[in-house]
Amino acid sequence: MSFAPLGQGVSIPADPGRLRAAVGAYDFGEPADPAAVLEDVAELLRGGTVHTTHPRYFGLFNPAPTLLGVVGETLAAAFNPQLAAWSHAPAAAEIEAHLLRFLGGRLGYPAEAVAGSFTSGGAEANLTAVLLALTKAWPEYGTAGLRALPGRPVLYASAESHLAWLKIAHGTGIGREAVRLVPVDASLRMDLGRLADLVASDREAGDLPFMVVGTAGTTGAGVIDPLPELAAFCAEQGLWLHADAAYGGARTSG
Repeated sequence: MSFAPLGQGVSIPADPGRLRAAVGAYDFGEPADPAAVLEDVAELLRGGTVHTTHPRYFGLFNPAPTLLGVVGETLAAAFNPQLAAWSHAPAAAEIEAHLLRFLGGRLGYPAEAVAGSFTSGGAEANLTAVLLALTKAWPEYGTAGLRALPGRPVLYASAESHLAWLKIAHGTGIGREAVRLVPVDASLRMDLGRLADLVASDREAGDLPFMVVGTAGTTGAGVIDPLPELAAFCAEQGLWLHADAAYGGARTSG
């Protein structure tokens, strides 16, 4: 399914001045014909977008939409279910729970052990993981915040991981300096020896290691960190292991 015009490349150079003039023409002072506005916006998007739907697009991990995906988004937009409480959208809540149990089963978890919710994307999912890990390590974090902790918490992620971890550290209050970007080996996977050295030196310095991120499909190369070895290391060290599978996790559904 592609919305790129025939004969057009994956992307075309954008003219910021032209785009701003076209968008700025809408002053919202007068009503406009909806059909004309839709066609105008579609034309702007066709000429001002990197077309992930193009058959020759191979960059990063933005998937091309499918027809059923578009239909599903349309259904969600039309019904606009509010999942803050089960009673507000029981059907949508049960659909979400059923899909999560299915995906959890593909990862080897029994149905009764699966819990969670869908997020807007990888950054929100990873933010949720950090909040869970902090609260698991220090339950008082959820009520009193970082001031209740006996030191500075630190987390570890591959130097090839998505740098949203820095933004997440900022947002949770632990600070960007609390993110240790672990060097990688020749295969671009997290170096376990360097990880162990960093954890040991941080503890010696009085910092509080609490979480390791194993990336299941790095942004730059699609590399998967040594997850079984990381799991063993984290179990031994009493650390929370989070698998960032925003890229590779899609494999569980196929």
